[in-house]
Amino acid sequence: QQCHAERDEMYKIKTDDGLCNIIGKKLKEYRLRKNMSLRDMASVLQSEGLDWDKNAVDRTEKGQRAVIDIEIVKLAQIMKMSCDELLK
Repeated sequence: QQCHAERDEMYKIKTDDGLCNIIGKKLKEYRLRKNMSLRDMASVLQSEGLDWDKNAVDRTEKGQRAVIDIEIVKLAQIMKMSCDELLK
């Protein structure tokens, strides 16, 4: 039981602010700048091959959802910025 608890903690990497990602703020800024709803943004992401619904967009923006590398690359392309810019 002890080992299992320690292993689970290993996967809960968060920012100093307790967020699960560092791109959420930029994603929200982009969406609002483009006057898109959460649903609109999800549709754009889906059309580009990401399996995101409006809840995934919302949770990502709030830092409640981790984002994998493939998603970061695709988001950067959609937002017309480099991955480095997105991750700053």
